[in-house]
Amino acid sequence: MPAQKLRGQKLPVKDLLKWLLMYNAHAASRLGKQLSGFGLAGGLATGLHWGLMTFLISNHLAPILATALGSLLGATTNFVLQHHLAFPLRQLRPRTYQCYILVCLLAWCANLFFFYLCRGIGLALLSAQLLATALVTIQNFFLYKYVVFNEHSHKSNVITE
Repeated sequence: MPAQKLRGQKLPVKDLLKWLLMYNAHAASRLGKQLSGFGLAGGLATGLHWGLMTFLISNHLAPILATALGSLLGATTNFVLQHHLAFPLRQLRPRTYQCYILVCLLAWCANLFFFYLCRGIGLALLSAQLLATALVTIQNFFLYKYVVFNEHSHKSNVITE
């Protein structure tokens, strides 16, 4: 039951508890769908990132440049996948794209920063990229959920699909 239906109504405690349980179950279900969609979309994008990075390193490109280019490739497909699998918006708006680009730039910089730090403390290439990927993944979930794909933060300039 949507919250707006409760406004102005007096509910017995028993009904209020039932509504809270239903609302929390719905929120948990939605979060589960978001997490699984986010994981699938991000997994595919990360696969592209790692695939290109591995190819480039095996062809003697510097690892820091290889991971930078790999993360750019992953980001090019991630927007569509995140929109359809994890955070569907009724309508895409120009601000959604702008926020996504800014979050991608932040993720790209964070990936480079974490990878550089991990290599600096002596972690092997694979371990450094695994840790960098994990940290950027956590960052991105919250930024996608609350900034990029948040309908309430994009109220003007509708683009229909």
